Amino acid sequence: MVTTTTLAAASAACVATGVAIGWTLAQTHKREVQEYLGDEKTKDKVIASLQEEVERQKKLRAQERSGRTNAEKEAREAIQRQQELTGYKYEAIGQVQSCFVERRGTPRQSTLVPSSRGRIKLRTNIPPSSLECLDQFSHLWVIFDFHENTNVSKKTSTFPAKIAPPRLGGQKVGLFSTRTPHRPNSIGLTVVKIDAVYGRYIEISGHDLVNGTPVLDVKPYVPMDFIPDHVCPHWVNTRSDHLAQPVEFASEVTETLTTLVKQEKLRFYKTVEDVSTAIQEMLVLDIRSVHQGRGKAAEEQIFMCRFDNLEIDFQTLEDKIHIVKCTYCPST
Repeated sequence: MVTTTTLAAASAACVATGVAIGWTLAQTHKREVQEYLGDEKTKDKVIASLQEEVERQKKLRAQERSGRTNAEKEAREAIQRQQELTGYKYEAIGQVQSCFVERRGTPRQSTLVPSSRGRIKLRTNIPPSSLECLDQFSHLWVIFDFHENTNVSKKTSTFPAKIAPPRLGGQKVGLFSTRTPHRPNSIGLTVVKIDAVYGRYIEISGHDLVNGTPVLDVKPYVPMDFIPDHVCPHWVNTRSDHLAQPVEFASEVTETLTTLVKQEKLRFYKTVEDVSTAIQEMLVLDIRSVHQGRGKAAEEQIFMCRFDNLEIDFQTLEDKIHIVKCTYCPST
C-alpha cells in the first residue's frame, strides 16, 4: 500500500533528479562557451577584433560614399562647363492642342480671352500618375517654348537689348521689362485655368498658347504666387490694344456656326454661344498687326484669322467689328 510518506519521498526524488539534470546541462553549456571563447582575455580580444572590423567597414562605406559624391560632383561640373559652351537642352514633356491655330489671334496674355480653350497632352514617357492631385488646383503655371518665333533663324551670340511694346506707340524699353517672345532664350511663362485632368491630358481655358506649343514644365498656381502690393509701369495696364466696338456676326456666319456645332466639327466648343463668345473676346483685342493698321478703322479691307477649325473673315469698322464670313478649315 502506497502511503503519504512514500509519495513525498518519490516526489522529492524527482525534484532532486531534475535539479541534477539541470545543473549538468548548465555545466555542459558553460564548458562549450569557455571552449569557444577561452578565458576572459581571449574573449576580450575577440570582442575588440569584432569592433575593429565594424569600424573598418564603416570607414570603407564612408570612403565609397565620398568617392561617389566626388565623382557625381565632377560629372555635374563637366556637364555645366559643356552646357555653358553649347547651351542648356531640355526635352518637352508635352504639347499644346489649342483653339489658337496660328500666332495671329493668339492673345498676348492668358486672361485676355477667358473663353479660349485647349489641352496639354503629355508625352507617352510621362506616366499619368505624375498628374495625380493636379485636379485639386484651379490654375496652372505653364513653362513653354516660343516655337513659332520669327527670329529663330537669326539667333546669334548677340540680341537686341531694347524693343518697342505695342502699348508704347513706338517707344522702346529694355526687353527684360517686357514679356516679348523674342528673347535670348525663347522660354515663355503663362497662367491657365485647369478645367479637367485625365490620363495624360490637362484640359485648360483662359490661355494664350498657340497650337503645337512645346511644354517644358507645369506647376500648380498657389496662393503664395499672388503679390497684392505689386507695382508696374502705367503702360502695362493701358488697354490701347482693346477695341471698344461690339463684334457683329453676319447671319450667314451664325448659320455656319450652328451647322458646324451640330456636326461636331469644332475641336473645343459644343455650343454656338460658347464659340461665339470666344471669337468676340479674341477680335476685340484688335489682332491686326501695326502694318495692317492696328487701332484704326479699315472700312474697305477684310482681314482673316484662324480659330479652332474655323477660318474667319472680318472687317474693322468705325463703330463695330463685322464678321462677314466663316468657313470650315480643319487644323492639322
